[in-house]
Amino acid sequence: MPVEQQKHSVIKQMILSVIPFVSLWAFYRIEKLRLWVGVYIIGIAFWTIWDIYLVTPETSKVWIWGGVIELIITPLVMRHFTIKWNEIQFK
Repeated sequence: MPVEQQKHSVIKQMILSVIPFVSLWAFYRIEKLRLWVGVYIIGIAFWTIWDIYLVTPETSKVWIWGGVIELIITPLVMRHFTIKWNEIQFK
């Protein structure tokens, strides 16, 4: 199913990117879903390996920090890709 070729609000896309599972739809709208799923899988693998090697009673802190980092990075990545999408599609 092709994506609608329309401009997307950068702020709306950034808000959608922080909501679990809705972020996938937001990345789909700007045709970056495959890239984001790949990055997300690599990130989860990294945090899991780090958690396994840490093996301390405070391993839950690793996942909390991962969530905090995700909440910071995801909107920034979405902002970058949405701006590029709007520039490329609608010059």
